[in-house]
Amino acid sequence: MSLRKSKQIKHHIMNLLIKYAGILVLIIGVAIIAIPFFANAMSNGLLATGLSLQIIGILLTIILGRLQK
Repeated sequence: MSLRKSKQIKHHIMNLLIKYAGILVLIIGVAIIAIPFFANAMSNGLLATGLSLQIIGILLTIILGRLQK
């Protein structure tokens, strides 16, 4: 595989990661809330962290979706 082809593959992978970065952050936020919920170990800090990551994920999805067009 040539160096140019390798760079093209890396560029494509990075574009996909950027495209779905908001969704990934959103899923991490949901996991931060869901895992302690099922373990009965809820705290206000975990709730605030999960909520803030969900808000950031939604905003990233909107912003990056508009930039992709």
